[in-house]
Amino acid sequence: MKLLRTWTDEIADDGVAISRLSGEVRYADGFTETVWFAFPASAGGLSTSGNPWLAWMLPLATTLGEPIQMDLPVDGQFLKTAGRLLEIWCSWYPHLHPVKIEAPTLPPSVFPAKPKAFAFFTGGVDSFFTVLRKVPSVGAPAQGLDALVNIWGFDIKLEHPESYRRAAVEVRAAAEKLGLPLIEGRTNLRETRFKRANWGRLSHGAALAAVGLCLEGSFQKAFVGSTHPPDHQPPHGSHPDTDYLLGTSGFEIVHDGADTSRAEKVELIARHPVAMEHLHCCFREKSGGGNCGRCHKCYRTMLTLYLIGALDRCRLYSDKPFDPRKASHLYVHTENSRIQINDVAKLALRVGRPEVAAAIDAALQRSARLERRIERLHAHGEGRWARTVRRLILSGSLR
Repeated sequence: MKLLRTWTDEIADDGVAISRLSGEVRYADGFTETVWFAFPASAGGLSTSGNPWLAWMLPLATTLGEPIQMDLPVDGQFLKTAGRLLEIWCSWYPHLHPVKIEAPTLPPSVFPAKPKAFAFFTGGVDSFFTVLRKVPSVGAPAQGLDALVNIWGFDIKLEHPESYRRAAVEVRAAAEKLGLPLIEGRTNLRETRFKRANWGRLSHGAALAAVGLCLEGSFQKAFVGSTHPPDHQPPHGSHPDTDYLLGTSGFEIVHDGADTSRAEKVELIARHPVAMEHLHCCFREKSGGGNCGRCHKCYRTMLTLYLIGALDRCRLYSDKPFDPRKASHLYVHTENSRIQINDVAKLALRVGRPEVAAAIDAALQRSARLERRIERLHAHGEGRWARTVRRLILSGSLR
């Protein structure tokens, strides 16, 4: 895959000046497409280096088995760590390919003593935890944090503007109350061939890094909220062993919060009124940009809030029907889901609710049985009848 050319243009959106960085990419089969990243012009000039392009191209190149070529110069440190990153990914996932990178080298940058930093912010548990550790109370000055960044096109598709606007209302309100400027960007990256690189297991950390590096002219550090607890860090698209390798000599990427479990994160943010007013965890398309209160992620968050006595204080969940007994109906079939729900089970035992922990254990055993049945079903193909039977098997499950 080759980066043929890049350009920056200015557009207007509802009277707001937008700077858009675009690049034309050609693949080994001859297919060509344009990838773009857009930010308010007030965010500052966008990168003119090859750094953001290399970041997002890495997971796609190793998935496709295509070398990376570009004429834009790339930070020398990043070129070295990119090789290490590819080695780690290939050790995690044997189907990936080692690939060569051909690009001119930039001289190292001077990293400032007090770097200007931002945190990626969706309004969810992980991002709220990262921000609230640096803004401990309303009105308190942020410690080592200068802005928040939210991206349309990652969790919410560009084709769902109303869902994005509804979610953005909460993010904007939270940022204002926390006293931090919010940079709202957007990208078509997930609508391109990039979607061939598995988002959850491989590529979303690189996508976040690409966004950060687009802003490398204005910032020198980006905080990425962690996903998993300290005692279990499986291979994942954003990981403490890989995120920092996507930085440069002049831009640091910090994987933040890996020292804290999800339940402990919820306990911390439950003490902060801004989080309880604007916590937004759900990105299901049918949720319309709010918390649906029905999916696995919503229920797990609500169960955690319930166990610590904070569910009724969380505005975007307090009006949702909730029954702790439904914990036994969770369908837990991914490693990430198992890690997160086991964390809730530990919390339940810690706060003296063994019946909730028992319900979660029952859900895990039931899920294992259902998963074996579904695997046998998949062996017969993915026709309409198979999908219908799968729905029947999972009927009554929280997914």
